[in-house]
Amino acid sequence: MPEAPVFVAENVSKRFGGLIAVDKVSLEAHAGEILGIMGQNGAGKTSLFNTFAGIYVADGGRMTLNDVDVTALPAWRRSIAGIARTFQIPQPIWSLSVCENVQVGLIAHGKSKAESAEIAEETLVGLGLQAKLKSDPGDLTPGQLRLLEFARAASLRPKLLLLDEVFAGLSLPEQQSTADVVRKLRDSGIAIIWIEHNVRLMMELADRIVAMDHGHKIGAGTPLEVARNPDVIRVYLGRQAADGKKS
Repeated sequence: MPEAPVFVAENVSKRFGGLIAVDKVSLEAHAGEILGIMGQNGAGKTSLFNTFAGIYVADGGRMTLNDVDVTALPAWRRSIAGIARTFQIPQPIWSLSVCENVQVGLIAHGKSKAESAEIAEETLVGLGLQAKLKSDPGDLTPGQLRLLEFARAASLRPKLLLLDEVFAGLSLPEQQSTADVVRKLRDSGIAIIWIEHNVRLMMELADRIVAMDHGHKIGAGTPLEVARNPDVIRVYLGRQAADGKKS
């Protein structure tokens, strides 16, 4: 019998006035799996993520983490329960060092100062930031700031890790080291849900993919199944053709 999913979203919806940003989306994320969510700008990916993380309050539907209903929990309660996320725009604590930025979350989750320092250093070294441990965040490049944002979430070893465009702005070597860390986290048993615009990376790294368009789920399955899905092809190729006519 397959293991029960770590995270389940059932008919989750989010509205902003008359705009339906997320329309009755259902999905499951399993331990040791990378579930990719793909879609163009305005597809509803970030709104869905913010609803999963508790930043937005769902207007409909239900969410569970290890069979515990988290639908009504605020973001900080979901974090304690085991949901961690990154943000598209890095939000470090500018007055702390790079290593201390990672330690803060670990200490808040019950780790000692010594434990938090060890885990933070291990995570940052794995991302190629070993030379920046004592640096100020202001001394980092935009790509390195994204890696720090990723390290802060990944170091918590959550039950569910929400990754929001973690590869954007990274150099090829940074993309490769980050992909290696994502795979290690997956292999350690963490459930990962990942938003990404880079279709090539999505097809290479995700175990399953959910495709969205204007708040709706239009396809789901393995990368190959999604690539062959008629609705996904219609949305993506149709828009590409339209863009080609405009240019």
